[in-house]
Amino acid sequence: MNLVDYQRDIVQQIYEFLVEKDECAYINLYGTHGSGKSVIALGVTETLLEGWQIFYIDGVNPNLSPYLTWHIGTKLYSKHKLNFNGALSFGVNNIFVPSFEVGIPKLEKKNYILNSSEEALLDNIKKQVGRTTNVLFIVDNYELWDIPSMQFLQKLMMPSLNLLNGYKVSLLLISSEQLVENMWNLSWKRISIPMISDDNMLAVLHHRGYKHILNLEDIRACAGNDLSLALMAAQYYDGTKMTMRTFKEIMDKRLSELPQQEQEAIRILEPLSIIDTCFSNNETAYFINDSSFENMDVLFTADEYLEKAVENNLIIGEESYYFVNYKLKDYFQGKLEKRAKYLHKKFAYYLKYRHPQDYFSRGKHLKASVQNSHDPSSCDAWQLLLLAFVRWTVTLGHETDDYNILPDIKTLIGLNYSAYSDMQSRVLNNFLQGYYEFSKYDYRKALYYLQAISQSLLMPALRAECQRLIVLCLLQLADNTLALREAADELYYIIEDNNFNEDEQYCRAALVMLEVYLDRQTDSAKVKVLRQKLIQIINRHLYSADFLEIYACFNRKSALYYPALIACELTKESIRFYRDYNNKSGLYMALCNHAANAIICKNYDAAEKALSECKSLVIDGNKRYYPSQYKVENNAILLKYLQEENENLKNRRLLIASAKKALKALLKIDSLQKDEVSHVIYLYYLIRIMYNGGDMYEGNQTGISGQVKCKS
Repeated sequence: MNLVDYQRDIVQQIYEFLVEKDECAYINLYGTHGSGKSVIALGVTETLLEGWQIFYIDGVNPNLSPYLTWHIGTKLYSKHKLNFNGALSFGVNNIFVPSFEVGIPKLEKKNYILNSSEEALLDNIKKQVGRTTNVLFIVDNYELWDIPSMQFLQKLMMPSLNLLNGYKVSLLLISSEQLVENMWNLSWKRISIPMISDDNMLAVLHHRGYKHILNLEDIRACAGNDLSLALMAAQYYDGTKMTMRTFKEIMDKRLSELPQQEQEAIRILEPLSIIDTCFSNNETAYFINDSSFENMDVLFTADEYLEKAVENNLIIGEESYYFVNYKLKDYFQGKLEKRAKYLHKKFAYYLKYRHPQDYFSRGKHLKASVQNSHDPSSCDAWQLLLLAFVRWTVTLGHETDDYNILPDIKTLIGLNYSAYSDMQSRVLNNFLQGYYEFSKYDYRKALYYLQAISQSLLMPALRAECQRLIVLCLLQLADNTLALREAADELYYIIEDNNFNEDEQYCRAALVMLEVYLDRQTDSAKVKVLRQKLIQIINRHLYSADFLEIYACFNRKSALYYPALIACELTKESIRFYRDYNNKSGLYMALCNHAANAIICKNYDAAEKALSECKSLVIDGNKRYYPSQYKVENNAILLKYLQEENENLKNRRLLIASAKKALKALLKIDSLQKDEVSHVIYLYYLIRIMYNGGDMYEGNQTGISGQVKCKS
């Protein structure tokens, strides 16, 4: 790499600081935009190739979905991106694997626990680091990182968490301004990049092949202190004067000199510029022809257009692409003018079709499309953003609003005339309060707020979510079967309406209703419809991590739909998914369900192994909350009894003693159960054992089908 003297000196300074310290090194390299910070950072990577694992993470857009910076901005020096094994979606997808359970992480500000997305990141970082002991994270354009990505970086660097135990982890953080003192309580070495002198700028330009005489006054007028812009400006210097004075003029000239066919291809970058950095041939095809964008001919044309843009160094990537720098993105976006709002709305509908689970992007693009104070799109926009907020609180911890979604929602509501705005505000407040009580397991209070919402004001996706929460509350309270049936039927008719086309929300609702119609209120006709359509939707989104998670949840609850032997195999599949995706909460619940199925199948070794792993997850949980831990205790007690039963079948006295011991332990669980309102323990079989003097319960040799429902 061609480095001028001052850059070479800074690279050497950073190198010495990294290699001479036995402990971790934290360096803040700062300077104005375009001053050569990235060039220096890449120079550092060349000096550290031997014995170092280097991750280069470039910030691209602070409004990306959580952690997406780590996915699209992380690359090894070999230019390969960090392999997340599908744990994070790429491009426009929402990256969170959804949670279908009642419980959410018990999170306090002092608790630095990892959520499932962070666990996936950490696991894959460790896999790629391997046995290398020296690790360097180069964080470029830190101001352009999304907030959760910043928070995960902070956790990685916290000595108290020790997430990368056994490695010497150093950080080179590049920013436009000096970091605040003692940020993250780390001891920083701060290195400032000076303003580029005329001599240094000439040296850089000459290194890059510009040998003719250059007038620095003209170059500075166009580029200021920005080296990258100076390099572009120099291309259009004729030896006597600058022919262009601004970046726009440079780009206009550059594109006008291309052949007509290439100009047509590159024009597709204008609508693509509204997407948050990443796009693929699918989005490109949509903007070429929105009526037949899945047609192979259109996809082929999209590939050709993208290839031309790559050849002209406007975008980079292979299957997924992004603009070479923010100036290019802004340039193409500036050419849209009044078309921008229309394209944002158009793209929001594309997302609804291709990525229905990405409520954040859908809401954000609809918000950007709002034309005036009474645009009906504002209502859909804030409700989609509210759904995104609800989904993220499950993963990030309740009441976390890292993206300031709630202020955006209130702004959108305020665009309406006062009376309608007041009604929408009440809907928002009731929904948030209901969800807050729901997350605390206070289902009666949650019902009070959720049932007070006028559902006529809700768009279909949010109406289905509101009703789903109502059904879950009634399901957990388990004290009013008629109300539960009515609520479930109402939810069924919401999602089975011909105009309801929210695939992710359909799946969420279907999983809850299948439990109602199979376990509490038998309705085989509805079960058949729900199960068939659920599987159809999953197959339609086969390559989406979100819908694979839905399938894993379906498999995890398979004991509701299938005999124990089949259910046992399906819970194995769900365990594999949660393990692959580093989702410890999902893994815990799948193991618990698998243990129950294995017990029923008399596969006691498999059950014992699953329960042992469940207990290990809880012990090693680092303050992570695992819901319904009594179920693990319940199954462990039952398993121990059944193992003793096998040994004592011919000894009634020992059999009855084992049953009494198990019954006492189960009743103790019942008395201690507090955080959830209803639960099931296996008492009936043990009671029959004692009353019948050890005779096996007629019709069920394992005795596990008899259940007693208990409420705290």
